[in-house]
Amino acid sequence: MKRYLSIFYIALGLTSIMMLSGCADDGTDDTTVDVYETEDERGYYADIVVIGGGASGMTAAAQAVYDGATNVVVVEQAPFTGGIALQAFGGINAAESRYQLAEGEYGTVEEMIDWVMNPGVTHPEMVRVMVENSADAIHWLNDFMDAGFTELMGDWAHRPDVGPMSPDNAGVGTVLIDSLNHSLIDNDVPVLLNTTVNQILVDENGAVTAVVATRMGEEIIINTNAVILTAGPANLHQSILINFDVDKPGYGVVFTPDAEDTSWQLAYEAGAELTAVLRPLAATGSQINYSLDLFENGAVLVNQEGSIFVDVLDSTDKEIAFATHQQPEGAFFVVFNSDVRDEVSNFEEYQDAELLVTAETIEQLAELIEVDADTLSESIDFEGPFYAGSGTSMVVDASAGVRINENAEVMGRNGNVITGLYASGQAVGGIQGYGRHGGSSLMEVIVFGRIAGASATQFIDASFGHTPLTIPMSDQLIFAADLATEAESNQTIYLGSLTDLEDGVFTGYGEGFIDLIYVQVVVEGGIITEIEIMSHSETEMYMEMALEGIDGNPDIVSQILEAQNGDEVDVVSGATASSIGIVEAVKNALGLE
Repeated sequence: MKRYLSIFYIALGLTSIMMLSGCADDGTDDTTVDVYETEDERGYYADIVVIGGGASGMTAAAQAVYDGATNVVVVEQAPFTGGIALQAFGGINAAESRYQLAEGEYGTVEEMIDWVMNPGVTHPEMVRVMVENSADAIHWLNDFMDAGFTELMGDWAHRPDVGPMSPDNAGVGTVLIDSLNHSLIDNDVPVLLNTTVNQILVDENGAVTAVVATRMGEEIIINTNAVILTAGPANLHQSILINFDVDKPGYGVVFTPDAEDTSWQLAYEAGAELTAVLRPLAATGSQINYSLDLFENGAVLVNQEGSIFVDVLDSTDKEIAFATHQQPEGAFFVVFNSDVRDEVSNFEEYQDAELLVTAETIEQLAELIEVDADTLSESIDFEGPFYAGSGTSMVVDASAGVRINENAEVMGRNGNVITGLYASGQAVGGIQGYGRHGGSSLMEVIVFGRIAGASATQFIDASFGHTPLTIPMSDQLIFAADLATEAESNQTIYLGSLTDLEDGVFTGYGEGFIDLIYVQVVVEGGIITEIEIMSHSETEMYMEMALEGIDGNPDIVSQILEAQNGDEVDVVSGATASSIGIVEAVKNALGLE
């Protein structure tokens, strides 16, 4: 039986807002933002509003209560808490915790800092904050929430993680989220599920005044003096406009979110700076980066016209990226010959990933990569055989988000702190590099969630004083273990008859674990002949499991193609929600119930 725990709920009343002024930003140095004020005092009030009910948001709320906050509310757009952390397994990276010290097996703080920062992050000082607070974070989870993270398991750089003692081998994410759920319930912290925040409002001085959200089709407002933003896009949309300060030191860039990055838009419209780690030499469609030793041994970077447009060895990451984004379609080709191939250490990695084309002559190579042969010939001063791989400069998905300082205060584009605005978790950028490590990601959301909660509480205490809880709610929290059990218990889906279908190409969508999964379905001769995943926000590992199968369990697409006479299909164990989402998307595309 499911365990439902009541928190509080009321359909919050609508309080109108009035825009006093608003100017569109035309660059990252423009700090003009829309300024609002409430029309009257009928809106609801909370001292601290936490946006996002994932691991970091709930950690921030729990820490705020731990430090004495009395009027905190968590707002979550999903129908359950936990977010992407629910999919986390293994342990949490930490250095010098009492559990590691007791076993005599541990990595030092300095070792972990070096490991996390390799190959580089935007703000290395933030990595130090994370690692130096990692042991205390583990102790807090156990002492304050009885999380049971006492086992040494897994490793980071051959150093042990800390993970949960769990008789049923529950994942670290499940244990963490259930512990946080208990904490919010035990401390009467209200959680508004199925509620999407649309704006963070600020006054004429740039200080936070309220949040505006949509709940059950109605617009609501919660007046507040402190907001902790923890929600972030599941995937980074690479169509963002990147604004470079090429002279600014460090790995990072400043960027402007596109319309789909709604959680980042909240902070950006309030004046926040967004930051990200660069992959200046990213291979097209791959997590692989072209290494510098290619260029040290003679490779060149050419654009789609065949011209060399930047000297890689004489340029910084940001200068390479800046130059790349000035080229047609923001793309480049790495071109080298067999002499370079024989000198680089990771040629087989490029070849195994099918990143390269090869040709005996420049003319053949130019035809393969569709550039002008004469221009390419002028750019290359070495003999064949030739190799070429396409790529672009991009920002790292997991590293992008709001820029914060050591107190988890959000930094504005004017270089100043935005009063009353804090951030942690998925909302924050620049703390992990393109070598992001899973266990460190969990530690990041916990450490900075705690810092954000503590900082917001201190700010309210010093500037306004704490007030009693005023928002009564009764939303139900489902424990993560029960959510997982429910999903895994539904292993079989009835597909329905898929014969005598109308020929054509159809698109549809279904609800995955994180968000909608969009598919394209091709029907020929009355049957489905092809299913293509057009877009999704699922964790890549779980989507790969659904599409490739695991442990003898066939992939979900091949099952659908083979089960068109009304048979049932089995979801892929471990990727249940993603599998169900794909099936529902196919049925939606075909107009089936």
